[in-house]
Amino acid sequence: MKKGIIPFLLLLLFTVVTGCSSKEADAGEALEAAGVEWTEDELSKVDGQVFDLDARTKELQNEVNALLGKPPGTTDPGDGNGQPEPSVPPASGSVFLDVKPDYWAFTEIMKMYDQKIISGYTDIQKFLPENSITRAQAASMLVKALKLPLSDTPSSFSDVKNGDWSRRAIMTVVEKGYFKGSGNKFMPNDPMKRKHMAVVLQRSFELEPTSDPYEGYKDVPKSDDGYLYIQAVSQHGVAKGSEGYFKPYEPTKRSQFSVFLYRALK
Repeated sequence: MKKGIIPFLLLLLFTVVTGCSSKEADAGEALEAAGVEWTEDELSKVDGQVFDLDARTKELQNEVNALLGKPPGTTDPGDGNGQPEPSVPPASGSVFLDVKPDYWAFTEIMKMYDQKIISGYTDIQKFLPENSITRAQAASMLVKALKLPLSDTPSSFSDVKNGDWSRRAIMTVVEKGYFKGSGNKFMPNDPMKRKHMAVVLQRSFELEPTSDPYEGYKDVPKSDDGYLYIQAVSQHGVAKGSEGYFKPYEPTKRSQFSVFLYRALK
């Protein structure tokens, strides 16, 4: 009987692979065929294990992922909106290829991820922690962190279209008074400077300067309009400079903003 089963199973696997690689194949049917339990049960009865089933299953899954536009290794059906969910975290505990357990902001980034405040770039499985965070990205993170209801108000800025992904988050933080634009522009794609980061976090979490000793920073004079905001976030342990410098006009990195927001939430 086994001699009769083997050719049949080979034909079945050939049919599945052909169906997956065909441009006209239906992705949903291919995914179902690749996971048929009956096929695995029958193969387990064949002496000699003609095929390495695990390796073949992964190969078939990757072919299905290619049809669905998902990264290799994705094993779930996605979020239903055409965007694949992040792959299963590796043993190290990281979901991002560029944020390893020994990365200085690993804990804070992963906490933000667990709380769905950040998602990173799921198509490449990276967070890009050293990139500058944009004003639109910071607005989106803040809305999620504070669990603010999204505004339905049309955009009041010439550089934020009503169809933009960030429009509702931007209008939410503007209406709350956490962000302000310049004239009729919000500059959503501009890097968020460290000085402006301090202003936004001070407003969002209502942090006030304390009576504790404060030495200040060499590059933030008292005449600077951001002085009190920087003092507040520093005294509350949200953000600090390095070697006496705050570097107020440097862009805030994505890793830094994740850490600052994590500390403010605590």
